[in-house]
Amino acid sequence: MSLNNLSQFNNCLNSKNRILDLIMSSMVISHVSESKDPLSSVDPLHPPIEFCIDIVHKEKLYSHEEARFRFHKADYEKITSDLNNIPWHSDLSYCASVDDMVAQFYKILRVIISKHVPKSKPRSSKYPIWFSAALVKVINEKFKYRTKYRKYGNPRDLITFEMLRDRCTKLHNLSYRLYLKRLETSLSTNPKLIWSFIKQKRGRISSYPARMSLGDEVASSGSDICNLFASHFSSVYNSDNISISGQSSSSTNCLTSISVTTDQVFRVLKRLDPSKGAGSDGIPSIFAIKCASELALPLSIIINSSLNSGIFPTVWKSALVIPLFKSGDTSAVLNYRPISILPTFAKVFESILCPIISSHFKHFIAPEQHGFAKSRSTSTNLVSFVEDLAEGVDRGQSYDAIYTDFSRAFDRVSHVMLIHKLSSIGIDGIFLNWCRSYLSNRQSVVVVGGYKSKEFTAISGVPQGSHLGPLFFNIFINDIGSCVQGSKFLMFADDLKLYRTVNSPEEAMSLQNDLDNLMMWCSLNGMNLNPEKCHVVRFSRKKRSPTRVYHINQAFLKEVSHTRDLGVILDGKLRFNLHVDDITNRAFRMLGFVLRNCKEFRNPSTNVTIYTCLVRSILEYCSPVWNPHYGIYIKRLENVQKRFLWHLSYGCNMARKLPSYNDRLLHFHLKSLRHRRELLDIMFLYKLINGILDTPDILSRVNISVPKKLQRFAKPPFRIKFAKSNLGQNAPLNRSLRSYNLIHSVEIDGGIGSQWGGREFPQIDLFSNSPSIFKKLAAQLITH
Repeated sequence: MSLNNLSQFNNCLNSKNRILDLIMSSMVISHVSESKDPLSSVDPLHPPIEFCIDIVHKEKLYSHEEARFRFHKADYEKITSDLNNIPWHSDLSYCASVDDMVAQFYKILRVIISKHVPKSKPRSSKYPIWFSAALVKVINEKFKYRTKYRKYGNPRDLITFEMLRDRCTKLHNLSYRLYLKRLETSLSTNPKLIWSFIKQKRGRISSYPARMSLGDEVASSGSDICNLFASHFSSVYNSDNISISGQSSSSTNCLTSISVTTDQVFRVLKRLDPSKGAGSDGIPSIFAIKCASELALPLSIIINSSLNSGIFPTVWKSALVIPLFKSGDTSAVLNYRPISILPTFAKVFESILCPIISSHFKHFIAPEQHGFAKSRSTSTNLVSFVEDLAEGVDRGQSYDAIYTDFSRAFDRVSHVMLIHKLSSIGIDGIFLNWCRSYLSNRQSVVVVGGYKSKEFTAISGVPQGSHLGPLFFNIFINDIGSCVQGSKFLMFADDLKLYRTVNSPEEAMSLQNDLDNLMMWCSLNGMNLNPEKCHVVRFSRKKRSPTRVYHINQAFLKEVSHTRDLGVILDGKLRFNLHVDDITNRAFRMLGFVLRNCKEFRNPSTNVTIYTCLVRSILEYCSPVWNPHYGIYIKRLENVQKRFLWHLSYGCNMARKLPSYNDRLLHFHLKSLRHRRELLDIMFLYKLINGILDTPDILSRVNISVPKKLQRFAKPPFRIKFAKSNLGQNAPLNRSLRSYNLIHSVEIDGGIGSQWGGREFPQIDLFSNSPSIFKKLAAQLITH
């Protein structure tokens, strides 16, 4: 059913309280009920059922695109020549302020752009992208002769029409084959083409209904819809009426001023993504890349002037906001979230400052924060969490974990409070003024289908889509650990979970006290918790455990048996069977999509690439956290890849030559999913030991086996903690250490590693091998 994207919707029981008749569909079916007016005699084992299929055709918003510059067709030789002739020092030195400098800079650029960049209006074709010009011409001729025959009835027109119809069919097939061949050949040089094809097949082409609503307000024109979005997005901001207490500048390591060089600006310009579009200034990344050496000088002058004056340019504070659909009704404005597009040069400015500020912030960020932090990720967050749970549950303890949800956390950051916190960690002087200027009076405009809304000001929050916004948010939320006294906590950006062992009413009260302290922190910092989305999960393998009740402002939190934590489903028993079932079903659904839409590709490597990106990535996300040790789950996961290789071998007429799964793996240069998960476990350990992952909490749990005297036989390099249950024995860290000990013993016993690929190769060493060499050797040893 998953492979064919089907779901079962019937929930009507028969006289035996069973369900024998199924309703399977790829569409959403609602209002399933037993029929009150049956068309025939009723069988008690098969009651007649009624159901509704909602098919609503919503008219799409007509796009209003104006003529714009085509920068990919610009004459960059003449542009760079003109830019080299500009005396930037003299032109910018007489400007009274940074805003005047930026205005003069854009004035010069727009004159040059208007001279050497062609301008045209985007064309919308009613034909698919793969239709050739010859095919379109034949189609038009075919319709012309069909109309003439229907009007005059001339037999010659009928003969001509039939001839054109046959030619049209041949050109249709030829054009589509050539289009698919072009997609396959461009996979290595321009993969964007094939992913656009996949996106179109998945129906991810964005479009907006012509009629949208927000509460009781309804809009049916492009500008009104944009203003409706702007009204919704601006309503979440928080007014800055927060009182500040305490002193600032408590840090001895102060960052008061920054300066940049022309070379720094040039390197950042060359690293821009050429596929990114233009922001509110209308200049895309491709222009900045092509003219990097010529633009580095004026940009460095403007950036240094901005940093020295403590003022961020006003033009670079404006952003284009694009609504992105989440889920639900497409005509409801509430079901969209904003995506901000900043000016290209503003992102260049932030890219230069980001590593400088990050290095200053690094020592202040709490180790419990894993979001927007270098060398940390969802995997490190979950491994640290599951390690704590597995160790305690293995000893017979119970853990209560409270998952919290902040309402619009990024948009409700108080600017006054954030500046105070930046000052307390050593941001001072002119640069503190620059940060204040960077945050204040940021203007946004919603853009939908070429229409624009009225400008609105972000009176709170950090700029989303920026480089500095995530860093500032981490600083704002960093002191949340001061309110957690008796519990542990982990964060990934604004995703926070509190947890601790709860084996007595006193321990439950301690967890509730920390939750109350968190609520107090929220009230002091202008943040809100949404009690409806907060919940509690009890992790324990006890047969009976007393019920503990937790509340937020007199609203009791619901207790659930499992939750989705950063994309991984955690159940109360920590068995991960629900997660395996979930990713297997999702992978089969995606595999069905791949098999249905990519079967016409001739090159097997194309299908393998699409499979590894779309399907295998689902099966391997955060696998060091949940890698199963029971054979039933290992087999269930492996069946996805077996099914893919079965279809691929038959599509290549290789099924008889490759009868077994292992033969197909070797032929198509793939590894089994089990071996890949073992390799990911070992690579996680390698990154942890060598400091690629910055997680001291996990690293402190690694025990190196140090013999007291010279051993006769080599012993495993790591000591594994004793565990009473399978849960403790197969906790993420124990499993990774055991896997490395095993391949280390295989290498010593079999002599593998000294000879690899017919040449001398260094032996596997967790501490000295480079990442690429270690990964190759580990993959080789795992198969043995």
